[in-house]
Amino acid sequence: MQNPDCASIRRQVERYPGCKIGFAVYRLSYTDDVQWAKFMQHLNIRTRLDLDGEGDGDLFAHIDWDVQEDPSLEDADKAEVRR
Repeated sequence: MQNPDCASIRRQVERYPGCKIGFAVYRLSYTDDVQWAKFMQHLNIRTRLDLDGEGDGDLFAHIDWDVQEDPSLEDADKAEVRR
């Protein structure tokens, strides 16, 4: 059975070829750039593996991480980030 979220994304991709599916990622720690790079690498690997496992690996090419970096948000909680 196809994942309904992936099916919805696939319909958008078919309707708008070349589109990107954006997901916001907020960086809330700036103490270790190496750790941040490892986190982003892990996020990409896990996302690709999960999509591959669902039979939707081709959708990975459409993912666009909208990384928000703002040192004033260091250690902010969800409520602060939402403002």
